[in-house]
Amino acid sequence: MSEPTQLQELPRPTRAFLAWWFRVSLGSALAALAGAMLAVWPHWVCSQQPLPDWIDAEAEASAPVSRGSGDPRWIADQDELYYLAVGGRSLRGVPGDPALPPDRLGRVPYKSTALDPGVTLARWFGLTADHLGIVWRLQGGATAGIGWFLVFHTILGPRRFRSTSALALTVILLADVGVLDYRPLIENWLSLLPTEESPPNPNPPRPMTNFRLATPGLTQGFLALFIAFAIRTRSHMAADETLHPPFWATVSAGLFMGLLFHVYFYYWTAVFSTLLVMAVCDWRGRTAYLGILLLGLTVGAGSILKDAIYYNQFPDDWLARTDKFLVVNRTEDLHLSKGASAMVLLGWVGLITARRRGWSETWLAGLTLTWALGTTGWLLVKQQLLTGIEIENFHWKYVAGPGLMVFWLGGLTLALGRERPAAIAALLGLLAVLQFALALNVRRAEALGPNESVELRAWLRAMDALDDRTLPTASPLAGPEKPVSIACLKRGAVPVANYWTRLSPAFDDLTWHRRIALNAAVQGQSRDEFVRDQVAEFNRIDGFGGPWRRDPAARAWAIRTRLEAFDDITANPTDWITPDQVTHVLMPIDRTPLTPDTPDFPGWVRLLRLQPEGYTPLDLWALRPAAATLADQASPSSPTVSDRTSATLADQTQKVTRPLRE
Repeated sequence: MSEPTQLQELPRPTRAFLAWWFRVSLGSALAALAGAMLAVWPHWVCSQQPLPDWIDAEAEASAPVSRGSGDPRWIADQDELYYLAVGGRSLRGVPGDPALPPDRLGRVPYKSTALDPGVTLARWFGLTADHLGIVWRLQGGATAGIGWFLVFHTILGPRRFRSTSALALTVILLADVGVLDYRPLIENWLSLLPTEESPPNPNPPRPMTNFRLATPGLTQGFLALFIAFAIRTRSHMAADETLHPPFWATVSAGLFMGLLFHVYFYYWTAVFSTLLVMAVCDWRGRTAYLGILLLGLTVGAGSILKDAIYYNQFPDDWLARTDKFLVVNRTEDLHLSKGASAMVLLGWVGLITARRRGWSETWLAGLTLTWALGTTGWLLVKQQLLTGIEIENFHWKYVAGPGLMVFWLGGLTLALGRERPAAIAALLGLLAVLQFALALNVRRAEALGPNESVELRAWLRAMDALDDRTLPTASPLAGPEKPVSIACLKRGAVPVANYWTRLSPAFDDLTWHRRIALNAAVQGQSRDEFVRDQVAEFNRIDGFGGPWRRDPAARAWAIRTRLEAFDDITANPTDWITPDQVTHVLMPIDRTPLTPDTPDFPGWVRLLRLQPEGYTPLDLWALRPAAATLADQASPSSPTVSDRTSATLADQTQKVTRPLRE
């Protein structure tokens, strides 16, 4: 007989615990690896794409497609760009609003709890703000994988192949493209259908919104960990047939609920509502739900009080600009979904059927809680029917989608795997592999475009030509929105007007409108061009539109206010073009900045030309007092301009003047 191993020599309860701990640890590690891989896959794809020797200018102009250059940097959209700017300020040691100069440390209107760990890691490794997205995606993907694995592991309860099935279900959830749109297991396969093949493909690829930065990509792990411990608390009560919830599971669930107050508004509101409903409907588990709720409120009370004080310091109009706490028509933008309605109603029928068939209370506890959470999120998306208030209600889908999908995946696994757990585990593993492969393909298409990320990435690489002499930190920068945002991210400059200024509570509506007018006027736009652009902007119905999309009178006032400011700027440019308002401008190469025809105006200096691959180049100009004296600073070993710049040093120091437009 062989010698007994060290594990076999241990008492049976200890051996069982160590085996359980090993399986949970291994499953969590593999789930974290899968989540991190899915999250950062676009960065890997971009890093592997070689730079071509030529660029089809006509094709690029119609629908550019990224071709990469061995550079892993990738920015999905302007929302992510904003969060990168917030993180970039923290990396520079001046946390605060990126729309403000460093000496004004205005607080951003979003929670930084989920952002801070990635910022700390990036600082340790000496990374810059444009690489911060890689760190955040690794963090978000790993925590989401661990959290959802623990959720499924808790729901499945004691059974054969529990950890294997939980891991497979986690991968299926993480890799599902349609999870937030109530279309589980469908969108991944639809991505295989042929689309129009005329080069380049005019159809933008479907993004995996569940890995969007910062929400829900960085925050879903916190929600999943709360769900796991809340289910553990209620399941333990059902298994022991006691009305006393387990202490450590209850404390853990309460702490994670309290943490949600510091992470994301839409999470804690959905969780708070769910626990209240469950405390009434699940009377036997009321002590668990009320205990979690009480501890969560204790931990999160400081965040609520801090937000209340913070928001009262600013006028209400900045919130309305982004559809937050905006009074609207009760039937407007209800986000109706047949898929969500079917998942909710059929789930309710399924729970009743399972209870009648004598399912275990431990199983029903987890399934009931996830169904209730998903249903609560689904109802909150439509809460304006009762309140008449828009708070970007669609964000509650970040709770409803995962909650309902966890319920259905867990419930079907329990129902089908009661007799043949091995076969179901194998089937789930096969489905997980297929889903994962399809998700990687979707992420690859998302990275290569055509979409908004292609233009952002092109400008990101072009802005590598900037340095302290061409664009010093805190310089007010005007120009087209996306190039300006990228330049401000890279150099810590301050945008005159872009997406960040719209989100900033530091500017009321009047100031914001005037900054938009200044941004257009200093670029040399004519009055007719400015009017055309503003009318087109306010006529768009996509995305949040504030009160202007809904109220013609408000829209007319906004356009009139911007036009009055534009006329004042062009009539009195010396009152507006000052070092504290604007010092640098990104301009099309065939234009020059607005220049007063007065002898005391210092003039503009053209510094360098920025040439993004496949996009129209821009020249960077600076006010002469703000521009470096290039003739004094230039040296053969330290050129002041990029290799992409065709202008000579003499051209760059030429003073440009032109009369004002009539």
